[in-house]
Amino acid sequence: LQKAFSAAAAAKPRRGQLADWAAVVEGTRCAALLRSRMRPGPVLDLGVGAMITAWFLAESVPVLALRSEGPFPSSLLEAGLVELPDEPLDELIESLREMGAEPGLVFLQPSLLVGHGDDRKMGVRSDFWASVGSARQRYPGMPMAGAMLTSEGREVPHWAVPAVLAPMLGTRNNIRLELPCWAAGGCEEAVPRPLLTLTMILKNEARRIAETLESVAKAVDRAVIL
Repeated sequence: LQKAFSAAAAAKPRRGQLADWAAVVEGTRCAALLRSRMRPGPVLDLGVGAMITAWFLAESVPVLALRSEGPFPSSLLEAGLVELPDEPLDELIESLREMGAEPGLVFLQPSLLVGHGDDRKMGVRSDFWASVGSARQRYPGMPMAGAMLTSEGREVPHWAVPAVLAPMLGTRNNIRLELPCWAAGGCEEAVPRPLLTLTMILKNEARRIAETLESVAKAVDRAVIL
């Protein structure tokens, strides 16, 4: 943990691949979304990261990475990413809390869902997902977020966020998507009531879709966009 905080305090390079990755993320609405969810404390980076991990490092945020499958880019390690392989997530979170360093954000990389490199299978075992869900249940206020695009350009299907991640994380009416990322937490939890689904058939509505969905966010439990 001390290594991660020391790396975050060090000056970050203003040029090179990491700086370029961070600049790309900064140019999207994803950057504002992540800032709105992040709390003081280290980011737990789950899976094999690239662009958004570089953005965290450029923001001088301590980043602790739990690898699932595949190596981390060496440039991230050189920039201060601290690798903690094979560490149970719930035990790590509890250890951080005992040390007075509660995670500021848990970030799920797309490699967890779509694999890494040439491996197109889900990158982790079912017990890993169980630990993620357990961590969310034990610490319901802990924000979580994730990326939708791998460094190889492989995209997480949009339906995977509400259909797979929302039930697993125990979020309801609480996930916002701003490409290339999504985030849960920081919103009001839905009051238990009969479920309501919003179904929309859209075409060429990218400029207004975010505003439209935000206007009904407190009234519906899920949105299906065709």
